[in-house]
Amino acid sequence: MNNRELNELKINRYLTVILSIIIILSLFTVSAEQETGDDAENLDDYFANILGDTDQDTEEDEEEKIFTPQEAVKNADENGRAISVGNKKFRIVIDKTTGYLYLVNLKNNKIWSSCPYDSLNDEIASGITRTNLRSNIVVNYISSDSISVINSYAGSILNDSVKYSVNRDTITAEYTFEDEGFVIPLEFTVTDTGMDVAVIFEKIKDKPGKRVNSIEVLPYFGAAGINEKGYMLIPDGCGAIINYNNGKTEFSPYEKEFFGGNKCKLINLSTTEEEEIRLPFYGMCSEDNAFVATVTQGAETASLNASVSGKTSNYNNIYTKAIYRAYDTVDLKDSVGKELYAKYSASDTVKLKKYSISYTLLSDSNANIVGMANAARRKLFAGAEKTKDNGEFKLYLDLFGAVQKEKAFLGFRFTGVQPLTTYKQAEEIISHFRKSGIKDLKIGYRYASDLTYKGKISSKISPSRSLGGKSGFKSLLNFAQENNVEIFPYLNFVSFKKNGNRYVNSKDSIMGLQLNVVELYPYNINDGLRNKLKKPTYLVAGSRYNKAKKQILNTSKKYGSGLLFDESANYIYSDYVRGGYQVDRVKTAQEDVFKSIDNKNNPVMMSNPNFYAIKYADYLSDIPMYSSGYYLFDEDVPLVQMILKGYIPYSTPSLNIRGINDNTVLKIIETGSNIKFNVIYNKGSSILGTELSNLLYGAEYSSVKVNATKIYKKLEPVFKKISGADIKEYSSQNSVISISYDNGIKIILNYNNREVKFGSVKVGANDYRIIEKGE
Repeated sequence: MNNRELNELKINRYLTVILSIIIILSLFTVSAEQETGDDAENLDDYFANILGDTDQDTEEDEEEKIFTPQEAVKNADENGRAISVGNKKFRIVIDKTTGYLYLVNLKNNKIWSSCPYDSLNDEIASGITRTNLRSNIVVNYISSDSISVINSYAGSILNDSVKYSVNRDTITAEYTFEDEGFVIPLEFTVTDTGMDVAVIFEKIKDKPGKRVNSIEVLPYFGAAGINEKGYMLIPDGCGAIINYNNGKTEFSPYEKEFFGGNKCKLINLSTTEEEEIRLPFYGMCSEDNAFVATVTQGAETASLNASVSGKTSNYNNIYTKAIYRAYDTVDLKDSVGKELYAKYSASDTVKLKKYSISYTLLSDSNANIVGMANAARRKLFAGAEKTKDNGEFKLYLDLFGAVQKEKAFLGFRFTGVQPLTTYKQAEEIISHFRKSGIKDLKIGYRYASDLTYKGKISSKISPSRSLGGKSGFKSLLNFAQENNVEIFPYLNFVSFKKNGNRYVNSKDSIMGLQLNVVELYPYNINDGLRNKLKKPTYLVAGSRYNKAKKQILNTSKKYGSGLLFDESANYIYSDYVRGGYQVDRVKTAQEDVFKSIDNKNNPVMMSNPNFYAIKYADYLSDIPMYSSGYYLFDEDVPLVQMILKGYIPYSTPSLNIRGINDNTVLKIIETGSNIKFNVIYNKGSSILGTELSNLLYGAEYSSVKVNATKIYKKLEPVFKKISGADIKEYSSQNSVISISYDNGIKIILNYNNREVKFGSVKVGANDYRIIEKGE
């Protein structure tokens, strides 16, 4: 026996002795309590608590009979335990004894359960997961500066402390957690598409010392077992699929906040390679049945979570978690030189009245990716009309005007302005592409205002003298109008680096949970860590938007141009001073700004915006063609584009920044995207040593005009065939994509490095084939 084995043996013996002493002492304690007449737990329960198994099965649980959902609904009805509401299409049944919710599709008698019916047989689930599987909500709460967890089964159902009531088509379940002092009401409403679920935030009750942090809503609704086939649909980036039982248990479960997450959180390591969730929905598809869940209220407070079987249980599940009162552990190691963590919670809750999710049930020919995308679109864009787009294939360009750069003169160093694309050069660029036959050109103009490159709040158009001044900018706008080209100068009312234009960081920016001004530092490209040698960015408190809104309205009236929003359309954050605007109120305040612009009829372009901003946009840019590419994912799908197509024109991210390869053209066709490039007129050396040096690689106009024209000419004939057509079918197998459109056109995309045969059609390596109607 080697030294390592001897040491392990000694440690195990020591632990055995210590555990024996604890048990003996515990026996004396329990005995003493019983002799004095105090209530004491059963010895089995007591030792289970010592050993960490606080959710052990009781004898009653072990004898509990397992019913299928069909049997459970029947038994609940026959024994008077059911409370239900329904219409001609769907029925909601809650078994008051178990608390399980069943959503019945009356078309095919498919029953979707809130909890897996056979969870008692789960040999993987342990600890609180065993009762989470039997719960409609899981509550995370702040207790003694840490997070504790309780669920509705252990905290409310077993204590018989749920009150149910029915009002027309809605069941209200009021969960009381007596030990914790919580009251959390939920509403379950039967609808024409399935079911709406709402956590009534404004009626939640908690108490000092135990404050509700977040609520996981129906965490195992529709959970699929180890023998089921299907997938979970996630709108991460363009969209992704996680196949049931994919065996990727060595990877962490998926968890990501909607809308890019709360920007006030100080993250030490850059995650810039990741994509975000801009559309608030998700889904599950199990062979001939599927559901799509759309967060209709409160997505800005929530995160999306998904896990595959074999990780924490025998089930594949997907759900959302909504924040009621913010809590965070802040890593301070960057500022003190060692690992040190501080815990903070918000003094106020969010002001959201309800957190709501709408579940749409699908079956048969609609239980697939296209059907789920269509269902999400109907919910997200309810009442919206399709765009009056001219149907032309579009070229989007983001021109960059100027940047600040360190310069030298007579031995003295100073910060000066480095022009990149003047207003006159912008006219030359427009003229070239129009003469090249590009009919529809959309020009975003960044850093065209001296406010932008100086780092001040850019809530008005302030033409730079170094680029041509006011007269030069007006000349550009007139030239663009004569050539039927729209110009979209960049504006920003949510962030700034330098005081000015009526904004000061000490009074206009947000406070974090630790009640310090939030400072967002740029990340080093080599190690991904925050670089505190650079100037930080400050976020404008939502309550301070009004000054910027007035400037935006004045400048839009003055110049009559389009407007481009980036951070203002995809940043969401909280101000944690008492009474400050948290994410829910910031979202509303941002919408108010966009609504006022919309009423003035200025065309608006938004760069990869959050969903709530999209309805105020005329054009979208930078819509991701890929997901974040997590190992947990099995496949990317153009889910977001399927939803946007036909409702609003959108473009790829800048192709020359991400890089163009053999698959780029295929991805553009698959996603149905217009194309976009970043452009600077001057040489690339002009941006060296500036804040744009890592952002504009390959953006020189001399190369862009060649590459952009080449790709445009290649793809324009393809888009003429599918413009205005909706996707009817989408399938993927072995890196070959087949897309059928409702106008009869089919496109086969081969992502392989070899020729493939699809049916009777041969498709070359990294190539595509268009099959016309009737072929």
